[in-house]
Amino acid sequence: MKKILFAITLILFLLLGCLQVSGSRPINYIKKNIPVNVSVYSSGIPHNNLDYIYIFIKDSKGRDIVSKGNISIVITDLSNNPLFKSTREITPSDFYKFNIGTGILIKIPLNEINTTRQTLHTGYVQVTFNPEHSQEHIKSKRAEMIIPTYSIKQLKELSEEQYLDNSKEVLIFSGDDNVSITLQTYGFYTDPFNASKTLFRVDFAIHPNIDTKYFGYPQLLIDQNNKLIDSYKGSTFIDKLIKGHNINVVLYFKIDDTTHPSKILFDKYLFDLDTNESYTYSDFLDNQYRDSATEFDKNYFEDGKFMINFKRYGFLQFPYDVYDLGDNYDPKKGSFRLDFYVSNTADIDYDITMYPSDLVGDHGNKYSLDYSSSSNLDFTMEPHSTQLISLIFNNVPRDSKTFSFSNDIFFSRKPDYIKDTELNYTFSLK
Repeated sequence: MKKILFAITLILFLLLGCLQVSGSRPINYIKKNIPVNVSVYSSGIPHNNLDYIYIFIKDSKGRDIVSKGNISIVITDLSNNPLFKSTREITPSDFYKFNIGTGILIKIPLNEINTTRQTLHTGYVQVTFNPEHSQEHIKSKRAEMIIPTYSIKQLKELSEEQYLDNSKEVLIFSGDDNVSITLQTYGFYTDPFNASKTLFRVDFAIHPNIDTKYFGYPQLLIDQNNKLIDSYKGSTFIDKLIKGHNINVVLYFKIDDTTHPSKILFDKYLFDLDTNESYTYSDFLDNQYRDSATEFDKNYFEDGKFMINFKRYGFLQFPYDVYDLGDNYDPKKGSFRLDFYVSNTADIDYDITMYPSDLVGDHGNKYSLDYSSSSNLDFTMEPHSTQLISLIFNNVPRDSKTFSFSNDIFFSRKPDYIKDTELNYTFSLK
C-alpha cells in the first residue's frame, strides 16, 4: 500500500514539471559559493489556483548553489505590462532538491496576478537576485508562463464601461430636411484586445427623413488650427439610409491620446467640440475664407448702368468639394476663390452672361473654373440690384505667388444687344 501511495505522489509532482525529492529538508549553505547567474522556470498549468515558479541560483561553473539575499519577481504580459511584482528575502531554508536541480519554489496565488487585456494566456516571469552583502543585481532571462486573461466578451464589456465612464456626453444637432444627426458622446476608447492602444471614438444617432444612399463620407478630424489631423478615417460607411429607420453609428479614429480634436467632419456636416455647435462644410469654408482672404476694392468697369467691383481672393481652407478630402487629397494644392460684385444701376432688367478664362498662375500654368456661385453664369439682374459672384478653381498650388485672370461679360436687354466687355486682372499673393 505504501508503494502505491508513493507512486501516486510521484506522478502528481511530475505533472508540475519539477519533482521535489527531499520534502522540506533544507540544503547545506556553503558561504564560499559565489552566485553569478539566476534562472527561472514556470510549472506551466497552474494548480489549485497557484502558479509554481522555480528559481535556481548558479555559480561561475553553472552549478546550482544555495545562497542568501533578496529575490524580486516580475510577471508581465506579452506587451510588457506589469501584472505582478514581489520582493522577498531568501535563506538556505528556502532551498530544496528537485529532479532538475537545487532551487526555490515560490507559489503565487492567481488572484494576486492582475488580469491582462490580451487574448493569449502567455506571459513572462523574470527574477532579479540581490546577494546578501552585495550591491550586485543578477537578472534572469524571461521565462514563459500562463497568466490570467479576460474572455473576449469581458474585454469588450470592460472597454465599453471605461469609455462610458471617461467619454464626454454632448448633444450637438445637425442635418437638413433629409436627415437629422446628433453627436452624442466622444472620447478615447481602449482597444479591447490591446490595452496600450487607444482610439478616438465618436457616437452618432442618425434619423433619416427620406431614403438616402451613400451617406457618411468623409469622416475626418480637424484640430484647433483648422488643420486635418493625420489619422485613419472613421470605420463606418453607410451605403443606405431608410426613411424612419433610426440607426446609431460609431466612428473610430487612430490618433495619439495627446491629440485633442476640435472638430469632427461627418458627411457634409461639421461638429465643433469646443463650442458644441454644428454647421455645414460649405459654411465652414466660407467663414474661413472671409477671415483669411485678401481684401481689395476696385471698380474695374463702370458705364452708368453696370459696375463690376472686385472684392477679395484667396485659398479655401480645404477643397471646395468635400469628397475631394479622400485618400488622394494633397494639402499642397487647394481651391482658389475669387469674389466680385456685379451691380445693375439701371432702371430696367438686364441679362448677364459671363465667360471666365482660366486662372493663369506661375510659369503660365492654367487652372480651369470648377464652380461658381451662379450655376451657369447666365442670369437676369433686376433694376438697382447687386449680386456676388464667386469663382472657384481647384488643384491650384498653394505656394503660387501671382495669378492673372480675364472675364468676358455680356450685358443685354432683350431683344437688343447692349454691351460687352473683357475684364483683366492680375493678383499678387503676399
